[in-house]
Amino acid sequence: MKKITSSFLAVPLAMSLVFTGCGSGGTQTSLNNTKQSGISETQANDKDSGTPVELTLWHETEAPIAEVIQAELDELAPRIKVNVVRKDQMKDTLKLMSTTKGNDGPDLIWAPHDSVGELASIGVFEPLDEWIGDKMDQFLPVTQGAGKFKEKVYQIPVCYETYIMLYNKQLLKEAPKNTDELLAMMKEKAKDGNYGCVWQHSTAYYAGAFVNGFGGFLIDENAQVGVSKNETLEGPTYQNEFVKYMPLDGEWNTVTTLFNEGKAAATFNGPWIIADAKKNGIDLGFAPLPVISKNNKPLKPFVGVQGVMMNAGSQNKEAASEVIQFLLNKDLGETLALKVGSAPAHKDAYSNGEIADNELISVIKETANNGVIMPNIPEMGVVWGPTEMALSVINKSEGADYKKALEDAQKQIETSILDMH
Repeated sequence: MKKITSSFLAVPLAMSLVFTGCGSGGTQTSLNNTKQSGISETQANDKDSGTPVELTLWHETEAPIAEVIQAELDELAPRIKVNVVRKDQMKDTLKLMSTTKGNDGPDLIWAPHDSVGELASIGVFEPLDEWIGDKMDQFLPVTQGAGKFKEKVYQIPVCYETYIMLYNKQLLKEAPKNTDELLAMMKEKAKDGNYGCVWQHSTAYYAGAFVNGFGGFLIDENAQVGVSKNETLEGPTYQNEFVKYMPLDGEWNTVTTLFNEGKAAATFNGPWIIADAKKNGIDLGFAPLPVISKNNKPLKPFVGVQGVMMNAGSQNKEAASEVIQFLLNKDLGETLALKVGSAPAHKDAYSNGEIADNELISVIKETANNGVIMPNIPEMGVVWGPTEMALSVINKSEGADYKKALEDAQKQIETSILDMH
């Protein structure tokens, strides 16, 4: 996740090449059990006659991930044929579908969870509760509620992501375990154009680890804004001690270039930068984000979940429900883990030793367990801009009034939310 200021973010391809090998194939539901599978008797007869029900799944992710999704869903053939199709500017197109009842859209959508609320609230996504029962318990707790909105489930989680500490083993023997160690290392190495650790300190996504770590929040599931709360203020105030030993702009290109050129010993970043780091010869190490020395609680980054949703306007909901039930097993998440290195959401995928013993996935899992699921409510979209303006004031202005900057952001966000309703 590069600079995060909007939703519908893709699962990172940069985790690729972490693994080689293949995952297990999917299992098919019995043709005879048409009620349980969600396939109507007519459709089942069509399958028996050799005519498949044809579905379309839209995505906006990288080609290798889409190829794995296609291969896994091919296990449903010949009864169901799913065409996995890339759709650029997918979110905008899905929003327009709300005016056409989705009749000209896909049957299924692969996307992050953070737009569930916005698109479900305008009728794009179909609730999945009737088809999944209590099977959400099969997934890691951190992923179970990500696709839930107003007590209904709209997403089957497949994999998840968050940022961690990546470090250059040639410059740092061991990652700092707490923020006192981190700050000492940053002070030592910040000289001659080199740095100890860098991250996008003035984006709400990365600063969120400090906000959440001190018990603050930007907005909750009930759309209550917390930007100006005292607990929230503690996060950027504490982070500012570290900003003093980083480049002031803290932009994506600056941060990643410093790390890729060996001028920063470590970075708070995600697996999406791994491919470029490896191309630049960085000997990578992975570690959870440090514990905050001031309160003995971990930094708590935002967590994103990727998965599949159903279009409420699909003309093939019974067949689409078969796909949804198929995705309740571990297979797709496990295969994505093995082939492109994604962290699987299904608990049973970790019974595969190659996944359970992988250093990167283990670090992502530990960090995500301490993290905070990105709010998926529609109002989240108006939080990013004002919060980042406040962070820029705090981090880049001499003698800034931190509390006033956050109070101004709170007022702007609240006004924008009122305008939405």
